Amino acid sequence: MNTTRDRIFSRKALLAFGMTHHSIARAVARGELLHLRRGWYATPSAPPDAVRAVIVGGVATSLSAAQLMDLWTPPDPALHVAVPSNASRLRGTTPPRSHAANPVCLHWRKHRDSPRDGVASVIDALSDAVQCQPEEYAVVVIDSALNKGLVTLRQLEAAFERLPRRYARALRRADGRSQSGTETLVRLRLRALGIHVSVQVRIAGVGRVDLVVGDRFVLECDSRKFHAGEERYHGDRLRDRTLIGLGYLPMRITYEMVMFDWAETLRVILTRVRSREHLWPRRSKSGKTATRRAKTHDEDGSS
Repeated sequence: MNTTRDRIFSRKALLAFGMTHHSIARAVARGELLHLRRGWYATPSAPPDAVRAVIVGGVATSLSAAQLMDLWTPPDPALHVAVPSNASRLRGTTPPRSHAANPVCLHWRKHRDSPRDGVASVIDALSDAVQCQPEEYAVVVIDSALNKGLVTLRQLEAAFERLPRRYARALRRADGRSQSGTETLVRLRLRALGIHVSVQVRIAGVGRVDLVVGDRFVLECDSRKFHAGEERYHGDRLRDRTLIGLGYLPMRITYEMVMFDWAETLRVILTRVRSREHLWPRRSKSGKTATRRAKTHDEDGSS
């Protein structure tokens, strides 16, 4: 079989590629193809979650599909599998105790695209995610898909018309400018408290920063993936120095601070907000304290 992609194939697709029933059987015997279930095969290096989803009787969806699409996904131990509403004889939904496979979360849906690689379409995956995840986690993967250009907000709005109206709120809270899931979570959590947060603000002499609380409290949501290495470490500190020189208050927030220590992180943020340090100093009647405002461009548009 002449293909460079790690994929999952139906027997019909393999026959269309020019293979015969006999050559498929020989490829399975030689280990070049894995027989997953009736009519479905995979290359040995196909993604394990997609392979298991097909073995179960469906395709990977929700956060499992999002991860396979390289979207930012919150932690979730389950394998999410979309199966037809009339599916029967599902396999592998309850692994043996001796097996380390993750539990399976089934998504029964009438409407389905027909993916050929064991992974639901991005629209179907997001539609499933919004129904099985906490709303803020659903917004995280929607933001990531929008940011990567895998889908448009208009496409999602059309797809979500098939869902109960309560799920539309996740789309109203989405913002495709978000660069990471931690940035999305911080934005959502602070705005839920009525705190003004601007997204991806451009500051003269610095460039874009992730979030600005009020006028000048800058929150940068770091990750090991994009902020590792000596060069990036040094660059981040240079940005902080420039921000401080312009009168801003920078704070760097890690994945762990958002996902596992949010209460303490929020306490520090609220300390700044309650003391009104997040606002530019106002001019006093004597004129001794001048308003200090560096040039910024906020594309957020929120109030």
